[in-house]
Amino acid sequence: SLAPSLTSFSLVGYRYSTQNYRTFSDTVALYDSSAWYIQQYKRRHRVSANVTQGLGNNAGSITLGVSVDSYWNGASSRSSQVSYGNSFKRASYQLFYSHDVNRFSYDSTGLVQVPVTSRSLTFSLNVPLDWSRRSNNRSTNLMYTATSNLDGRMTHNANASGSLLDDSSLTYSAGVRHTNDGSGARSSAGLSYRSPYATLSVNRDQGKGGAATTSGTIAGGMVLHSGGLTLAQSVGDTVILVS
Repeated sequence: SLAPSLTSFSLVGYRYSTQNYRTFSDTVALYDSSAWYIQQYKRRHRVSANVTQGLGNNAGSITLGVSVDSYWNGASSRSSQVSYGNSFKRASYQLFYSHDVNRFSYDSTGLVQVPVTSRSLTFSLNVPLDWSRRSNNRSTNLMYTATSNLDGRMTHNANASGSLLDDSSLTYSAGVRHTNDGSGARSSAGLSYRSPYATLSVNRDQGKGGAATTSGTIAGGMVLHSGGLTLAQSVGDTVILVS
């Protein structure tokens, strides 16, 4: 980071010495049927670089990024991004462009890799609203995102989320999504309560045609010890009991 010039940068390189090595996120994604490529394409090298330049005088900042991946079977991928972000009072906005080139598939001869290019342009707006002046913990956050693949497909997302209690233990979220590819609109809503012993959540999702799903979760931790059973919000690798 070069503070006087408002410039920060990073350069990271990875080399995977064994073919069957996977990151934690790759391992989790193996259980997702849409992530088939993780099973077939095992990363061998990865290089990524990012540079952020502040423009000064409340003019925002520009970020440039590029990452290149190569795989054990000869495939490769490259991703480039550029973004501009700024804020006005309590609102913030960002314009983000990405350009990806993946060489995962082959032509009819099976010898020549065919590059597949994808592009996207995204605009996002984030506006926090005060729910109560006497508490900063009660808040509502409004967010709007519009994404285009620059080939006619457009997706709009509008979401509201926030907390209802001073200790932020009760939170909510609601959103709607619309895409012009015929899939129509989709809405969702959720409510979550964080008690001293666990977090309880309920969510409802409704898609095109009125098909809806409702789900609920309970998440927490338990510690069994000589004095009995203690419930907790979460449990890490190290636990300390205080009596």
